[in-house]
Parts: sequence; structure tokens; C-alpha cells
Amino acid sequence: MADVEMSPANLILQALHAIRQELQGTNARIDQTNTRLDLTRQELSGRLDQTNERLDLTNERLDQTIERLDQLRVFTVQKLTDLNAKVDSLGERMGALGARLENALTGQLGQDVRDLKMRVLHVEERLSSLGAHEGSPPYGTKPASGEK
Repeated sequence: MADVEMSPANLILQALHAIRQELQGTNARIDQTNTRLDLTRQELSGRLDQTNERLDLTNERLDQTIERLDQLRVFTVQKLTDLNAKVDSLGERMGALGARLENALTGQLGQDVRDLKMRVLHVEERLSSLGAHEGSPPYGTKPASGEK
């Protein structure tokens, strides 16, 4: 068969028909993409809802933990306060017993105990007065050259 020439109107109709078929294929692919996007959006929405539920549960647990920590802190402070009061009371009793023991000791032994107590008090006073005049130690600094 020989090439038959077509009229320009037929050529235009064939071109338009080919374009229309391509557009239908493109539209079908766009519809498939939209369907996949809708499914993905629904899946992501479900995952987001699950994540929000887990976050809510985590926040509730965190609030409960903070409440328990606050209760423990209050309990600990109460117990430490009680313990400090007992230690203070015991210290006072020890001081009273020590004074009674000093008074009970007679002779040279009693005098030696009283002298030792006075020496300890003097040493403690000197140490506290020296400590009050000292600056903080030079931690983390290198001595100047020649110093050790």
C-alpha cells in the first residue's frame, strides 16, 4: 500500500485522539497516586493517634513518679529532722554525762582529765581562729616557678 495522504482535519483529529488517550493514562496514574496518598495519610493519622496515646500514658506515669518523689522527699525530710533532734538530744546528754564524770573523778586522774579538756578547747579555739583568716586553698593553680 502506498502512503495515503490524509486531510489536515483527519491528522488533527488523530493527534487530538492520541493526546486524549495519553491524558486518560495520566489521569489514571494520578488517581492511583491520590489513592496511595489517602491510604498513607490514614496510616500516618493512625500512627499519630497511637503515638499521642503512648505520650499521654507516659505523661501520666511521669506525673505519678513526680508525686511519689515528692512524697519520698517529704518523708526523708521528716526522718532527717527527727534524726537531727535525736542527735542533738544525745549530744546534750553526752555533755551532761561528761561534766558529771569530770566532777566524779578525784585526785590526779580528775585533774589530768580537766587539764586535757582545757588543752583541747584551746587548740580548737586556735584552729577556728586560724581557719577564719585563711583564704580558700589554691586548688587547680600551678605554683609560680621556684615554688613547690
